[in-house]
Amino acid sequence: MKKINTLILAFAVISQLTWGQFYTKLNPQIRRELAEAYYLVGNQYEKIGEADKGRSYREMAFYINPNLDPDSIRSEELPTAAALIMRREARLLTPPEERLEYIQELIRSKFLRLVSSFLASDTEAMLELLEGSIYLTRLNTEITQSQIKSELDQFFSTVSLSGLVPSKVYDLSSMDIRKTPLTPDEWGDTYSIDVDTLIDFSEYIRIWEKKQRFLIHCSENRWLILAMGQGIPPSDWVPKRAPQLDAAPGTSIPLTGPGQEIKNAFLSCLAYFLNKDIPKAVDYFSEEIQILRLNATLTKNEISSTFEGYIENRDFSQLRSEDILVKESIFVEDTDQFADIKDGRAYLLNVKTKLDLSEEIPFWTRFQEYYFIEEEGTWKIFAIF
Repeated sequence: MKKINTLILAFAVISQLTWGQFYTKLNPQIRRELAEAYYLVGNQYEKIGEADKGRSYREMAFYINPNLDPDSIRSEELPTAAALIMRREARLLTPPEERLEYIQELIRSKFLRLVSSFLASDTEAMLELLEGSIYLTRLNTEITQSQIKSELDQFFSTVSLSGLVPSKVYDLSSMDIRKTPLTPDEWGDTYSIDVDTLIDFSEYIRIWEKKQRFLIHCSENRWLILAMGQGIPPSDWVPKRAPQLDAAPGTSIPLTGPGQEIKNAFLSCLAYFLNKDIPKAVDYFSEEIQILRLNATLTKNEISSTFEGYIENRDFSQLRSEDILVKESIFVEDTDQFADIKDGRAYLLNVKTKLDLSEEIPFWTRFQEYYFIEEEGTWKIFAIF
């Protein structure tokens, strides 16, 4: 049996699936192969001393395929992580106990994007994170996106948010994200976000409370907020469907601290990429980069291979950075997400993009998050969400 790379086995080659008991929707052949992959991953975790995680993967294997025969499993030569990601064949499949942590981080990211858009007075960017209608449980009423837009525009014309960052408006350490039980099937997977506020806008926003709750669910592969307030909408209520996304530009967000230096580093990295100077582009990456959406770690060389493969037959000579992303949307703030970092403080750069390159670069989404740390006087990317 050939040597198996644990990381690669965690990337099952399947089409995009929703969370939950995803394996019930697979055809028998893919389900069999997926179960075998999970079993082999479990064996690898066992070999490196992580017995509990190994057992979880093997148990999941038998959930996926109760007729699994471990003795019949044969491993095959698999492509490198970089090649797999290049072809967008990588899909994260996690055992049950890791699923919640992944979704919580994803939802936290969405909430931070919502708050950042709010502080940028960017109504359109906020609406992109909301369902077509929102239920306000405090007022026991439903409001549409057009009504929300009207109220937000009025608020932004009245109140200046200049100089504020998310951590000054919300106590981010108080954020609590949990699966919401007993919700209608039509809502799909639904989670609550509970968070304390640090600023009082109740004079201008009718639903503003000291302690806030948002309900968010996965709708057509998009995580969207469907309710606000401490209660639960009526069980027979279903939100209106959110409109398709557009690429409206944002409003300039002031940068503080080392924010401008980090922004410059990011834009320089992108400029080198567009000029096909990959060695200089990857100089802005650490030796190892965490791809948080895939629960994977890639080396700088693997990132370089990914970029080289993507640009090989492409002409970027007519493109500028402003054609790729909304520069005014760039927002930088410090983050305590990586509290175990010993050599410096981490910062998070958020940016909104115009072009969709996700078919070949999976971490290229419309809203991107890059984590930076200073290494030998240079700001470098060490994680991407």
